[in-house]
Formats: sequence, structure tokens, C-alpha cells
Amino acid sequence: MLGFKRTLGEKISSLLSLSREDIRFDYPPSLSLGDLSLLSAFIVGKREGKNLVFLARDYASKLENLPMVEKVITAGPFINFKLKRDEFFLYSWKSRDEVKVIPREGKNLVEHTNINPNKAAHVGHLRNAVLGDSFSRLLSVVGEKVEVQNYIDDTGVQVADVVYGLLKMKGLSPEAWDRIDEKFDHFCWDLYVEVEREMESNPLAQQERKRILKALEEGQGPYAEAGRKLSQKIASLHLQTMENLGIEYDLLTWESHIISLGLWARTFELLRKKGVIRKSEEGPNAGCWVMDIEEAGQTREKVIVRSNGTATYVAKDIAYQMWKLGLQDRDFNYRVFKKYPSGRLLYTTTLEDGETMDFGKATRVYNVIDSRQGYLQKIVKEAVRRLGFEREAEGSIHLAYEMVALSKKSAASMGFEVDGEAVSISGRKGVGIKADDLIEEVKQRAMREVEKRHPEISHEKMQAIAEKIASAAIRYYMLKFTNNSVVIFDIEEALSFEGETGPYLQYTLVRINSIKRKLRERSVSIVPPRWIDNDDYWDLVHRASRFDEVLDKVRGNMELSLLAKYLFSLAQAFNVFYTKYPILNEPDPGERSLRFAIMELVEAKLKKGAYILGIEIPERM
Repeated sequence: MLGFKRTLGEKISSLLSLSREDIRFDYPPSLSLGDLSLLSAFIVGKREGKNLVFLARDYASKLENLPMVEKVITAGPFINFKLKRDEFFLYSWKSRDEVKVIPREGKNLVEHTNINPNKAAHVGHLRNAVLGDSFSRLLSVVGEKVEVQNYIDDTGVQVADVVYGLLKMKGLSPEAWDRIDEKFDHFCWDLYVEVEREMESNPLAQQERKRILKALEEGQGPYAEAGRKLSQKIASLHLQTMENLGIEYDLLTWESHIISLGLWARTFELLRKKGVIRKSEEGPNAGCWVMDIEEAGQTREKVIVRSNGTATYVAKDIAYQMWKLGLQDRDFNYRVFKKYPSGRLLYTTTLEDGETMDFGKATRVYNVIDSRQGYLQKIVKEAVRRLGFEREAEGSIHLAYEMVALSKKSAASMGFEVDGEAVSISGRKGVGIKADDLIEEVKQRAMREVEKRHPEISHEKMQAIAEKIASAAIRYYMLKFTNNSVVIFDIEEALSFEGETGPYLQYTLVRINSIKRKLRERSVSIVPPRWIDNDDYWDLVHRASRFDEVLDKVRGNMELSLLAKYLFSLAQAFNVFYTKYPILNEPDPGERSLRFAIMELVEAKLKKGAYILGIEIPERM
């Protein structure tokens, strides 16, 4: 519908001598009133103080020979169009694999996941990664250039804490870490909780933490070497976790490299010279470099550099954002970190010899970070703006989302004691569900369902199907809620083969594949489709034609829940349609071919949408 509306809009703009901004469309509340509404009379009439109904009638009288329009009808201030169904259907069917969203110029850089490399990922990290991955896929599908980065904070206090725990509390040298029987990031999950308790009660431990943190930032000495090994091991395990959900990246960027390359030092000088930051002379921030922020009519100081000379998180984020936007005068070297089974190469920054690559230099940077970081993201954007980079500041975009918890029922089934209605996450207290544990639990439950339904297939095939179902269940559940909604993840609900779930989308596409396979096996002929007017046929064609509009809207507002809900409604509408209008047993070749073509149209949209959501389609359900 999006491509058609552009063509129709250009014609209307010419006939009515209206600007393109005044040509806006909507849909009537019922298809019985028309297939598309023009809002121009309402828009122009309101602006110019004209009678809206008279203006609509005047506009309608001038609209002749519109492409694929059968009838023009006025309804108050609105102009409704009834389309030539046969022409529009053929247009939609023939272009079913095309995406008619106009791609924007420049590169999109999507930074997501960004887990501290000190312990295992938890379920909250899955929402971040799934949102970032699906949004990246959407941008790619609409034809835009996309680069996906995963930022590794390997110089932060969380890494320092686990280095302390491994070396001082457990007495484990870096060489001994490889011999730990337990999965290393899971071992560090429990250790991190022990360290936090130690830090609360032991001043000597706190002093040692400061020494480790300083060594990590300077990149020198045994502590720095231990920090590098810890971060590499944990980050590699995080990549494995995300790969289980089909999530891949183009580049790992390490915070230690940002510091060592001097990106922060250069950014600090720019901020200082431009007066974006100043040295506070009194009060609680005396000796700190601060940025004055206006909030609620008051000026408050945000510390950028502490009085001891160490940079805060937001300071390094500003330097990194400047690099992502192509505003730094130096670059890293790069080397291949790993090759995914898909063939995609994951690179990593390096300060040693490596390749020269064209990473960064983005027109738009999407930072996928939870909503609690909104204030810091505003500071990063404001710093870029105050340095004089207005366009780049506008291209600094925060894709914010709320947190994730596990439902009481699901948590209890995994052996967790639950006081309230859900298990929330606190890494320092060790409260929460590891991402690996959730993925494994969902996979095992999916496996039991596959075993019941298909006992005749091999164990390996069962596993492959269960893995795809589990991934679809988790990904869809993480995406079906609006970004500003807290997700209470429920395993049973997510795995349901009926209702608004990933497995339901899979079921629908598996069903379509089965229909096509049976038609081939029976050698049933399919002739070129010819439209047969039927309101049920038209309703499904009309619904499927809105796919591109949904993509365009999601690109703008970053609400992937809109796509998830649209795909569910389309799948649901198809299943109702097929129950009423079967294809396999339809004796009339014309009806059969038309129904098959409508199914092909729906399939094309569901498949592309499922790819964006990261849902793979198994052989059977």
C-alpha cells in the first residue's frame, strides 16, 4: 500500500495543486466505507478556516482518472476511495516480495547488548539484544546501510570486582581460569555476589579495588592483563549466548581501546576549549570537571571527570559517540574476532597491527540502552550539540526500553523462590535468571512438545526444531510489548502454539509450506490468478498490503511491538480465511488459483516479518 499511496499522492497533489505535506492518507473505520481515506480537506480547511465539508466536495469533484481508483466518495471532511480490486490485487501480488519503504541516505549504526564482561548475561540483556538485532534487521530489509556494534566496558568497576574475586578471594591465577569445571561466566556470576558482600564490609578490599580499577584504565601490569583475559573470556561466552537466538554483530568495540587510542583525551580537550565543561571550584564537586545541565528551571552539575582525574562512564560514552559519528581524528585497527556459521565476520578493534576498515562514520547512531540511562544519553547528545555538531546530535538516538522480570510461575518452575509476583534483576545481589538458563529451559519444554507431536523423527531433527521454536518464543515475547512496558516473561505463555506468540507465526508459515508441498505432491495445477470479487478475499489482501507501512512506522518510532502485533493479526486472519476457503480441496481451478495467490501474498509478508523478528521457520511444528 505504501508504494501505491505515493503514486496516488503525487497524482492528487498535481490535480489539487497541494503540497506533498498536505497529502495524507488514513483508513476508513470499515472497508464498506472505502479502502483508503484522503485527509487533505480536513488539514487544509482547518489551517485556512474553510468549511471542511464543502472543501472535501470541491476536492472530490476534481479527482479524476486516479490510478486503480474505482470510486471517490465524500464522508464529511474526508474523501474515501474504493479501489479497483482486481488491479490492486494483481499489483500487490506481483510485487509481494518488494519492500517499498524509501531508504534514507547514510549509514545507521546500531549499538546494542553491551553487557559488562564480568559474569553471565541475564534475561534483561536478552530484551536489549533482541530489540537491537530486530531493529537492525528492519533497517536492512528497507534497504538502508546498517552496522551493528557491541561495546565492551572492560575497564569498569564490575570487571575490577571480579578480577579481585578471582585473584584475591579465590586465589586463582589467570592460567587456572581455563581449568574451572563450571561454565566460566556462570562461575563469575556467583563470585560477583561474594565480592560485593566483601566490598561492603572490608575497607582493604575497597582500596584494592581502586588499584585494580586504575590498572585497568592505564592498561599496564598484571591486573590489566588479568582484566583483559577476563573480559575476552566472558565476552566470548556472551556471544555464544546471543548466537543461540540468532543474534550477530559486525564489531566489538573495547572501552580500553578508546582510552588507549586517546579518544577520550582528545574529546576532553575539545569539551574544555569549547567551554562545554568547566572545573568546579566549590561544593561537593570541587576539583571535578563538570557539565552544567538545565533541568526544571535549575542548573545542576554533571560530573564528567572526577577530582582524581578518572573519567566517568558518560565521559567515555561521549568520546565513543563522537567516534561513531565520524568526529574523531584517529581510528583503531581491526582484526577478525570470529566467523559466524552464516558467514558473517565479526571484527574487533585492536591497537596492534590489523586491517583498516570503514567502521563508524554513521549518519544515525541508535544506542539501545534501558530507560534508566535516559538522562546520561541526553547528556551525551547535548555534549555533541554544544561542540557545534547539530546534525550529528540529531542523529544520536536513544532506543530506550523497560526492564524484564520472570513471572512467578515460570521462576518457581525453574527452582527459584519467589516472594512477589515476579523475579526482578539485581546483579550485585545475584537475583535474577541467567539468559542461558532461560534459553535452555524454554528449549527443553519445546523439545518435550516436539517429542509428543513427532515421535517418528530423529533426535537431531527434534533438537533442531525445538531450538527454533524456543528462539522464536523468547524473541517474540521480548518484542510484543511496547518499549515502555515492563516485560514479565512467562515461559508457558511464550511457548503457546496458539495466541500472540512466536510459535504461532511459525505454525502459520509451516502450514503454508505444507499446503504448497501437498499441492506439488498431488500435481494440482495452479493457473495465473484472476480476481473473483469476495469481501473476505479483499479483506486479507488489503490487510497484507499494509506491511510496508508498518515497517515505515516502526523505522520512525522504533516500536517493534507494532510489527509483532501486525504479523500476528495477519497470521490469524489467514488461518481464519483458510478454514473457510481451503485450497487443497477446492475443485474450481480459478478459485483455487486465486486463493493460492492470496496465500502467496500473505506468505511473503509473514516471511519477511519473521526474518525481521529473528524467527526461523522449522520443517514442522
